[in-house]
Amino acid sequence: MNKILFIANIPSPYRVDFFNELGRFYNLTVVFERGSDIKREWIVDHSFKFNYYILDLRLLSIVSSFKRLRYVIEKEHYDLIILGGYSTIGGILSTLYFKIKRIRYVLNADGGFIKKDNFIKLFIKKFLISSAHYWLSTGENCRGYLIHYGAKKENIYEYPFASVKYSKEELKELSKEEVRYLKEKYKLRDKVILYVGSFIKLKGVEELIGAFEKLKDKDASLLLIGGGELKKEYVTYIEERNIPNIVIMDFIQKEALVDFYKISDIFVLPSRGDVWGLVINEAMSFGLPIVSSNKVGAALDMTKEYKNSLIYESGNIDELKEKLQMLLRDRNLRQDYGEMSRGIIEDYTMEKMVEKHVNIIERIILIEKCKGR
Repeated sequence: MNKILFIANIPSPYRVDFFNELGRFYNLTVVFERGSDIKREWIVDHSFKFNYYILDLRLLSIVSSFKRLRYVIEKEHYDLIILGGYSTIGGILSTLYFKIKRIRYVLNADGGFIKKDNFIKLFIKKFLISSAHYWLSTGENCRGYLIHYGAKKENIYEYPFASVKYSKEELKELSKEEVRYLKEKYKLRDKVILYVGSFIKLKGVEELIGAFEKLKDKDASLLLIGGGELKKEYVTYIEERNIPNIVIMDFIQKEALVDFYKISDIFVLPSRGDVWGLVINEAMSFGLPIVSSNKVGAALDMTKEYKNSLIYESGNIDELKEKLQMLLRDRNLRQDYGEMSRGIIEDYTMEKMVEKHVNIIERIILIEKCKGR
């Protein structure tokens, strides 16, 4: 059985699910840079079915962090090393180490957006991305991003990026009575627009609130679930403007979040820069039409515009309002988009993500062996 080393950021639930499945095919070792993220409130089940290290890599202790990382890499001979990202402390230190030791490796990218970087940032980004020998991409947008920063297009392999798995019971639709009860319980109107994510500047939630205010649809509610540093600011704005039918809730774990997807009619992600955005995967699993900014990787690489999604230019509140209005006014259109979401997401299951990774890994190992490396 081939030995695989995967260097990752934190043991988020969807990553753990993926590694548990991948570990069925390989002697898999995963290095986590840290055990958690202070910006996330995930509950992680640590019954991992793979070998793992949690190194607690920190910028302020960069020398000791480098030593811990080097120890794990050198401890075993691995048939393939996959670096789960290039911009974190672990990603940067790993890239430097691989470059010095001339170790061939694969760089995994969840997505990305090309920016007008200054010379120094451009040089660093190109160095970190182009130093790999193979690349894993989530789709065409991500592929273009990698090529722009130095990846060789012939060595880029695409995979379907999946989120947390849901059981058949979790995906089962609620009855009309159950939907009615939950909407009354949470003081929601007939049509529910849902946002799930952190309340931080990057996510653009204030733009969604502004667009909803302009809608003036008495039959619609805006449900914001996530919590975070800007919650008080949002609450104050809503109260001062006296905007009705907006419900704000703090972070909710996966199991409790299921019902909120089921009682919603539209899912919106107004982010100003999400390299992927797994909440779109989740929303599509529950048959929701998607409205997203053009700065969300999942919207560009996974959804089909005017078939299950409507995409607007990030920052354009009027365009966001128009996209929402288009779906709110037409129940049949929402249903058609929702059915298309369910169809698309069937190709983005955890099983298919793992299957594609296995195929890619086997191919790369074979190529390396044939070249005598």
